[in-house]
Amino acid sequence: RLMEENILKQDILSGYPHRDYYNTAHSIIENIKDVIFLNNENGWINAEGNKVDIGTWNKEARIATLDNKVDHRGKLFLIEVSDVTIDGAGTIIGDNDIAISIIGQHAVNLKNFIIENSKIAIYIEFSQEISIQYMSFKENEESIVSNRSSEIRIKNNEISSSKNSSIGIFILDSGKVIIQNNAISINISTIIDELMKESYIGIIIENSTTIYIMNNEVEIINGNIEIPDLDSYSFNAYCINSFSTHDTLIKYNNLYIKNNSLNLKKCNLAEVEISSICLDYNNTGINIEENNIGIDINNLEVNCNDGEMGFYGILCSNENNSNTIKNNYIYVNSNAYSLNSNENSIKDISFIGVLLDSNNNHNEIGENQIELKENVATFGLELNKAVNLVCGLYLNNDNSTNNIIDNNFTVRENNIDKNDYIKTSFSLIYFYYNNICNTVKGNNLNGSQGNGVILISKNDSTEILENNIMNNFINGLLLSTAKDDGGSNGVIIKENSIINNGNYGLYIVEGSHYNIVRYNNFVSNSNKNIYDNNSVEVINYYEKNYYNDWNGEGSYKISGSNFEDSYSLSTPYTKK
Repeated sequence: RLMEENILKQDILSGYPHRDYYNTAHSIIENIKDVIFLNNENGWINAEGNKVDIGTWNKEARIATLDNKVDHRGKLFLIEVSDVTIDGAGTIIGDNDIAISIIGQHAVNLKNFIIENSKIAIYIEFSQEISIQYMSFKENEESIVSNRSSEIRIKNNEISSSKNSSIGIFILDSGKVIIQNNAISINISTIIDELMKESYIGIIIENSTTIYIMNNEVEIINGNIEIPDLDSYSFNAYCINSFSTHDTLIKYNNLYIKNNSLNLKKCNLAEVEISSICLDYNNTGINIEENNIGIDINNLEVNCNDGEMGFYGILCSNENNSNTIKNNYIYVNSNAYSLNSNENSIKDISFIGVLLDSNNNHNEIGENQIELKENVATFGLELNKAVNLVCGLYLNNDNSTNNIIDNNFTVRENNIDKNDYIKTSFSLIYFYYNNICNTVKGNNLNGSQGNGVILISKNDSTEILENNIMNNFINGLLLSTAKDDGGSNGVIIKENSIINNGNYGLYIVEGSHYNIVRYNNFVSNSNKNIYDNNSVEVINYYEKNYYNDWNGEGSYKISGSNFEDSYSLSTPYTKK
């Protein structure tokens, strides 16, 4: 309670420019004929200003109630009173475009309503100190919308919907909002005619600040849909979706997308993005802490000839800076993908715990348990071409100065087809292109079905420090290249334990230069501990590493090159 009061007393106003995003809400309000007003002088009145006998109004106590024995469906309730408690007493309302509208009011406490079958169940605009508690929302397209408002409490509510493209809570251009102890359940149930894109979202926050999302259960579950003939179709599902939002805490939530079956066999172009948390664009100061985040038992069948499919625990899309992802349990488990295309265009399929797509900088990813296991991908025809990525943490391109510290990774028992046309890469951490000055430190990088850490091209000035890199099926670390883009240069690999990997502890492909390998312990890797395919025309530096296949006397010869570790250690390195 003290934390809540501190949040709401901060001197922050919404301060965002006027938007036309919800002008449709006003036109809807104007067109609804059956309107009930809560008026300060007369209580419940109709559009003609006459009192209606649907409840009580105590002006002195500032309490209004509804009579739950009266049928209130089909009515729009316009609240024109501030400093008031409105008790629905279990009344069922809804069955219209908007059920309750609060515009330009303050200190309104709503409780004990059941709102069903509305486009927008509760619409709040230009208001402050609004409380929505102990409500039940059923089969609404959008249950709660806050637009250009502040000091909003949304607590202890139940929200469920199977409406097309439904949203549980939408916070737009607002500030100082607490979303706590709510249960949000969305069932995917598609009805398609000419619609090309659908999104199912538990909580969406856009252009807002100081949002606290705590102790909620948000799930998108039990969808079983088949999309009819469409040239193209896009599907998104997020428990929490944030766009251009700042100074926000997402903590102690259970966020699941599970048990959904999507049949997209009749779509020529299909794009699917499923993520428990999506930081879409321009989010700063978002702290994601101590949540259970799961993508589990989802089945996707496609015959499409083009498209991208992705299952992500947390997706950071573009330009998300100075955010924290800490102490979460993130898993992408037991999902199935089946492709049976009749054309040979390449499809991209991803199973990823945490994805940083592009231009995400100064983020902290620490102390998380990230798990990917028992995912399946199958491909029916020889013409199929696909690139499969199964990865704990993936940095795509142009991400810089991110810290990846003290995480535990698991990638095992995934069954992904491979052949000359189907390319599959397993890894615990994967840096693709031009990710600069990132730090990977203190992580347990153990037991990957492929490589432990992969750096492809121009991931320069990366530090890989003090990690346990063990028991990976191929290599502990792979520094490689993509086409003619050059390797990862100036990578510092220091004070790691690189033990018992299936091929090499460290494998460096020709074109990756000026890397520093110092004070590492290389033990019992199946081949030589290091392979470096560069010539003496360039330089990689090896110094004071321990190699269990060497007695530490003289120089240690690096396989594949003329490089040497002239000061190799005779006993394992121990940090002083």
